[in-house]
Amino acid sequence: MRHLPLLVRELRELPPQDGWACYEGTGCACMVCCCGLTTGFIDKREARRQAEQHGT
Repeated sequence: MRHLPLLVRELRELPPQDGWACYEGTGCACMVCCCGLTTGFIDKREARRQAEQHGT
């Protein structure tokens, strides 16, 4: 099976400013792969490490 890990950043919604939606990163990310592996939201550095090591 070919592994294609993908990192998804977690965002937090902030109060709107001048009518514009505002968001900020939480410092967490989720690593998902087409093989079915999903880490859930963890520290973004750990998610990147797992994505790099996954499937090797």
